[in-house]
Amino acid sequence: MRMHVEEMLEIMRCWRCHEYIKGGEGEQHPPSPDDGVRPSVENGLITLQCSGCSRNYIFSDGVFSEEISDDVSGLEDKDLDRLSAERLGFTPCPKERRAEQEKLIDRLDLFEDSKVLDVSPDTSRNLSSISRYLTDEGRVVGVGPSAETFGVARMIRDDLGVPVGFVQGQPESLPFNDNTFNAVLYVGELSTRLERVKILKELVRVAIPQAKIVVAEEGLPPLLRKALGKPQLCEAPPVGAVPGGELKSFELDWGDAELFYIFEMTKKGASTTLSR
Repeated sequence: MRMHVEEMLEIMRCWRCHEYIKGGEGEQHPPSPDDGVRPSVENGLITLQCSGCSRNYIFSDGVFSEEISDDVSGLEDKDLDRLSAERLGFTPCPKERRAEQEKLIDRLDLFEDSKVLDVSPDTSRNLSSISRYLTDEGRVVGVGPSAETFGVARMIRDDLGVPVGFVQGQPESLPFNDNTFNAVLYVGELSTRLERVKILKELVRVAIPQAKIVVAEEGLPPLLRKALGKPQLCEAPPVGAVPGGELKSFELDWGDAELFYIFEMTKKGASTTLSR
């Protein structure tokens, strides 16, 4: 199922200037019925505009982006997997690691109506695992570096009973309102990124109070790196970048195979009930 443009506009901001994006039927954000800005629809593409920097955005086939994504509707699943691997430099999640992935999703403490943010290079890896916890009252929003990264995920989405939306964006400047998601998942490079402090702050910012934020990145525990004689193999988990003052709890853990580390965080504050 696809999230509609009106639903996306309720939670989104421009990722460059963080002002509201105008357009869509019904209420404007912020309400401004006389501003004269309405979406331009052409060939199935909805063009919207930031109220601050006037940057144009495109909404097409459930994907919110600054670019037109490639047409992948006629490709078979195996071709989409190959296309994803060629463009992004990785392959689909191996079967032997899916059990670890399921345990990672379990840490989010999801409910049937949870609104979940998934920030990763390939949202197709997590989409099915997340959606099995949700009904049509829930929502999943995936964030990736470009519109074309959602090719495989779009095919999976159409077979799910959960409304799903995709957004082109960067983790250090997430294009969403504060206190938006019941759960936030980040899977990808963090320890070597210069923006790691900003990334973690952004993940916490868009989560509601008491929400779980789970971060996972490939790595090895220090003793294992030393035992292998390669202490430089994988950076240490960036614990110092964690915004501890904004958290109720924080835990550093390792996957069962000790091939990746996990940050499990809970945002502090009074519990918030979301409305859709």
